[in-house]
Amino acid sequence: MKVAIHQPNFFPRIKVLQKITHSDLWVVLDDVQFMHREWQNRTVIRHHEDRDRQLRITVPVVRPTGRASRINEIQVSPCFSVDKTFRTFEQFYRKAPYWALVESLLSNVLSSTGSLTEMNLASTFDVFDLLDIPVKSLLCSQLFITSAKSQRLVDICRVVGSDTYVSGSGGRSYISTRLFEESGVAIEWQAWNDAVWRNVSYIDFLALYGPHALKERLLSWNCFDVREGLA
Repeated sequence: MKVAIHQPNFFPRIKVLQKITHSDLWVVLDDVQFMHREWQNRTVIRHHEDRDRQLRITVPVVRPTGRASRINEIQVSPCFSVDKTFRTFEQFYRKAPYWALVESLLSNVLSSTGSLTEMNLASTFDVFDLLDIPVKSLLCSQLFITSAKSQRLVDICRVVGSDTYVSGSGGRSYISTRLFEESGVAIEWQAWNDAVWRNVSYIDFLALYGPHALKERLLSWNCFDVREGLA
């Protein structure tokens, strides 16, 4: 059983969706500290004609307990403008071939204001529903795990009964492979080599190429290294 463990992101990148697609279970890491300058409340889009024109969209948030606030405590700020955000996407993609699909996704997701986690999960599950890709998920906060860092990842795998942890390539810089080896959990590393789509929302790809092409990318790319951790 393969498990992916990842924070809920706002209109996530293709590499995140692919990691989830290649797993049997996505444990939504909703009970760790919110990081203000990461992907939890921001996404990057590109103009469908001028591909050098990029824009980072950030959702303003309220942190009820300051810097220590956990992701599942974060609320979307009252100053967040749904109309302005929608118009920004529209300006970038209204002439793209699949704007109608993007428009429908945006209308539903941006109406989920309140909890940032709810908005982010809507931006993820809605596209999986569109692509007819079944995703089994579980909120980490329901597991009541108190450990941290690599030990936390190992403990999550143990609790859900996973023998393989699917990790993004960035995990090589901070994951303790020794802990995984000692616990009998293998690590399968995602080998993402496509710089063009590394930091751009899936919305960009969907708007230009449509759902069938996006689904093919998520299901067909051979972007994973040979498993490590178990002989």
